[in-house]
Amino acid sequence: MARPEVTPLGLLHFPSEPRKFRQLRQWSREQFQREIRGPALARLGGEATDLGVLIMACGRCGLPTSTLHVFSDLPLDLSRPALEDALRRLWGSERQATADAFCASCHAGSGQLTPVVAHFGRVLAESGRDLQVEVLFGEGRILRMEYHRMDPDGTCTPVGTPADELAFFDTYQAPLSMRTLWSDFLARNLSADSLVTRQIQPGYIIGLRPFTEDEGEAVAFYAGFEKWIERRRRELPYDTVTFFRDREEDGIPVPEAESYHAWLPAFAPDIADALVDPFIVADSDTFIRVLDEIATRRGVRVARASGEDTLFARFTAGEVEARLNVGPRYFRILHSGQTFHRGVITHFAKEILAIAAAGQLPPMLRARLPGLRVRVRDGKLLEIADALERRLFVDDVIRVATAHPVHTEAGLEEVVRRILPSGVQVQPGLVLPRPPG
Repeated sequence: MARPEVTPLGLLHFPSEPRKFRQLRQWSREQFQREIRGPALARLGGEATDLGVLIMACGRCGLPTSTLHVFSDLPLDLSRPALEDALRRLWGSERQATADAFCASCHAGSGQLTPVVAHFGRVLAESGRDLQVEVLFGEGRILRMEYHRMDPDGTCTPVGTPADELAFFDTYQAPLSMRTLWSDFLARNLSADSLVTRQIQPGYIIGLRPFTEDEGEAVAFYAGFEKWIERRRRELPYDTVTFFRDREEDGIPVPEAESYHAWLPAFAPDIADALVDPFIVADSDTFIRVLDEIATRRGVRVARASGEDTLFARFTAGEVEARLNVGPRYFRILHSGQTFHRGVITHFAKEILAIAAAGQLPPMLRARLPGLRVRVRDGKLLEIADALERRLFVDDVIRVATAHPVHTEAGLEEVVRRILPSGVQVQPGLVLPRPPG
């Protein structure tokens, strides 16, 4: 794991008088929830960054100090044991992440700082709830970790340590690790006497036909399946029913490293032989809505642009439009053990950012090139013309916007130099017309 960013934290304001560590822990927890996680969730929603705060007591002056850790590289799919291991590596006995820390009051070095408590927060976009892990120290080492849940309304509740991923889901109404949830789901229901299903988020249901070596019994398990689907379709269309074994049978393009072979190795042979049959029932319209929800935060709107048998989406940002076939990635998300939210972030982030940058470019160029006509033709082509309607530049607007760092002055200047013909001089806010002939 790469070393996280560490900065002195000014958001936590402790009382100046010394307090017992128990009071300090409670105080820091409330500050972390109210001053850090609350605003982050309100501003960024399901895209709020993983954050951690380590509180230390200074051996020289006795006052507390804190460091903020921004976790930019923790995997989206991380089981509870793996998360705890990551926090132990960060804040455990070596504490390499705080080697440069110092007391905010007397500037004593890290060697005189004793860890008291740390707090970690990760938003679970599927339910809007925030997982918070409180790491308690004693004699300079980690003693235990305690779990809390922050609901969308800001209510914080201490919860017991989840026994497994299914228990975690019951507590937070969202998975921490979708792949681990699949494993626990299969292990718990392998010998069930009927089909077993669980809704992961609106429009996304996982299911299992339990283990059997008898073909007739396997078929009998699905008695009533169509009626179950019809009842579900009173709520949503649920136009997708896909089985893990469809990857091989129907050639669904999912790399083996992302497929059930990689993250369900104990069950993979039985799945391939249809001795057990995991499946997903999903609603593609809901998936598009999640895609739109995430893209909207970047200034991009997404709407379905296809019929019932295909899955195309139109991405719009200002004057820019792009129509993409999102169907293959939709199935890849389902078959690679990801929720809608985490799948969109994993597989559509580049397109969303590119289209957002392209949508912002035309008005930036109009402000920079007064006297020239800047337009986007057919939602795709950036066209620059002079007052006499002579075209000076035509190119794909997304290609132009992503080839240069257009949000910087230097990047925008690169675009301007590329657009303007030879002989045209430009100053910020001024364009001189090209000489006649």
